[in-house]
Amino acid sequence: MVFFDPIIEVAIIAAALFAFNYIIRNKFMDQNAQEEFKVKQKEWKTLLKEPEKNERKIESMQKEIMDIQFKVMKGTMPVMMITLALFIFVVLPTMNANYNGLEFPPAPYVVLPGEGWFWYYFILAIVFSIALGAGKRIMKKMKNDGQEGK
Repeated sequence: MVFFDPIIEVAIIAAALFAFNYIIRNKFMDQNAQEEFKVKQKEWKTLLKEPEKNERKIESMQKEIMDIQFKVMKGTMPVMMITLALFIFVVLPTMNANYNGLEFPPAPYVVLPGEGWFWYYFILAIVFSIALGAGKRIMKKMKNDGQEGK
């Protein structure tokens, strides 16, 4: 059952699923582990500049980074499974029933196997992901600039 223009509906559904995924991911994932991973990775890169002097430190740092990375991945898995199950068992059949056979605009400058709702949804999900990542970087930079001014 289509209420609005199918293009708008697919965009709303893509945005809603992306927002749901983002909220669930931030709720269940260990944010401290991600920050710790970034800090350790920066330290590791500085140690790699002089590998002869820092051989033992590099080895121990690699082990720490692997442990943190495992912890982050362990937190990511349940979120990914919830989102994937929701998409496969709820969204995919519903959207296929409502939008199958409708024409969607082809994605500009992108060569895809079809021009159905799935590819339109896929492109929108990528666009929302890029936009959110850029927005987070801008907000983080603004926050850091505000703290430096104090």
